[in-house]
Amino acid sequence: QQARVEELTAQLSAEQVLPTQLAEQNAIIEELRGAIPVLEEHVTKQQLQIEQLEAQVEEGKAHESRANRREADIQLITAELEKQRAETAEKMRLIADLRETVKDLDELR
Repeated sequence: QQARVEELTAQLSAEQVLPTQLAEQNAIIEELRGAIPVLEEHVTKQQLQIEQLEAQVEEGKAHESRANRREADIQLITAELEKQRAETAEKMRLIADLRETVKDLDELR
């Protein structure tokens, strides 16, 4: 009979533990349910930040593209400037030669 009492006591303890475990599990489930909206809000904020960063990246790419076009324009203008400087220097040399020639001709008269 002592064995039977111990067996029944063990069963009773198990049955008492089970409701306690269920209560703990229910509390955990409710805690998790409460965490879901907070996590969803966090994810929504992160998605918004991602969209903003993507927009900034696109804006940066557009800016870089404009800067690259401007750099190409500057290179073309610089090349044209160097060409005009060389032509001007050549014209100045020709003018100086013409002045010398005119001076020489004046002396010959």
